[in-house]
Amino acid sequence: MSKDACTVVVVDDEPGILSIVCEVLEDDGYNVICLSHPHLATELEEGSPKLFILDMMMPGLSGITLARRLRHQRFSETPMIAMSASSSMLRAAEDSHLFQGTLPKPFELNSLLALAERYAS
Repeated sequence: MSKDACTVVVVDDEPGILSIVCEVLEDDGYNVICLSHPHLATELEEGSPKLFILDMMMPGLSGITLARRLRHQRFSETPMIAMSASSSMLRAAEDSHLFQGTLPKPFELNSLLALAERYAS
């Protein structure tokens, strides 16, 4: 499957991080949906994303809670990556067994692209 056929959904409330992550993924050939609020992710159409990259600490809804909702709603098999500057939040994400990988902030762009390649392709 080509990257342009792969949709990656990125959810982060920090505009700078969201912009960088989305731009890097788009430059690498992915179709990217950038969402600044976690509730917007629950409104996505079934079957479109091949990968979710979720910030763990967002207002109103944690990344773990969002992942749980997405898993129960429509995306039970879609890979998810947890992203956070908090090592304790990344450990909680791993312990939840909802995520296939983690991306600690700050991160190397190559690490982001490697995770996208591994789970979205």
